[in-house]
Amino acid sequence: MDQGKTIEFQTEISSSRMIRGTLHTPNPIDHESSACILMIHGFLGYKDWSFFPWLAQVLAEAGFPTIRFNFSGTGMTSNDGIFSDLGSFEKDTLSQQMQECQILIQKIQEGQVIKELDSRKNIYLWGHSRGGALSFIVAALTPEVKKICTWATIAHVNRYSNEVKQSWKHQGFLKFESSRTGQTLQYLKSCLEDLEYWELQGDIKGCIEKLSIPILAVHGQADYTVPFQETQELAQFSKNMETFLIPEADHKFNSSHPFKTASNVLQQATQKTVRFFRA
Repeated sequence: MDQGKTIEFQTEISSSRMIRGTLHTPNPIDHESSACILMIHGFLGYKDWSFFPWLAQVLAEAGFPTIRFNFSGTGMTSNDGIFSDLGSFEKDTLSQQMQECQILIQKIQEGQVIKELDSRKNIYLWGHSRGGALSFIVAALTPEVKKICTWATIAHVNRYSNEVKQSWKHQGFLKFESSRTGQTLQYLKSCLEDLEYWELQGDIKGCIEKLSIPILAVHGQADYTVPFQETQELAQFSKNMETFLIPEADHKFNSSHPFKTASNVLQQATQKTVRFFRA
């Protein structure tokens, strides 16, 4: 299949929130019949990070209109990866991201995202790291989602020690550094309160137990950021999840940023993902 179009777009979520995205179209585009794939980035990730554009293009060439996007709270106002909107970033929450996914899915179904993408009945989700966990939350609440593929997903949304959480609550914020940009960032206490809410709702396993759709969970066995045992843990709560472990793959699937070339493990993960979405 020849390469389709790559189109930048913006879509309004509310009067004060805007999503910036990139649509990759197949060539020729199969109007209305093929599912649209929504790519969900993880913690400190963004739509233009490393292999994301490359993967989106491969998925489009496999026949699926594919959207990669930044949440309104990603903190980025351009494609350079710099956190420039720190006010939006510090107020971002998992619940806000979930709501934005649902609104974007509704817009896709109604053909209101961008004129080059007509309405799509079925939605497939692909998520990396925390984006994988978010995919499960969104799918559990959104029947339009028909398949999920996660790469290096986390199994628990609240990943902070009691000591960190107590300090966070006392100070009202948590500061941390982006290893990619070197910037000092912060989340407000509302972020922690939201994570604790989802933990009380049954966490990710509670969402997975509600799902009957096909799930593929890809994870690297050399992932020391999110151990592959987290995917294995989640698989215990699903009758519909296939796990695919890659021995030499790390959390980034042995890729760098800026992206240079597709590693062997990245190609393995991608080929398995394409077969899953096509099945």
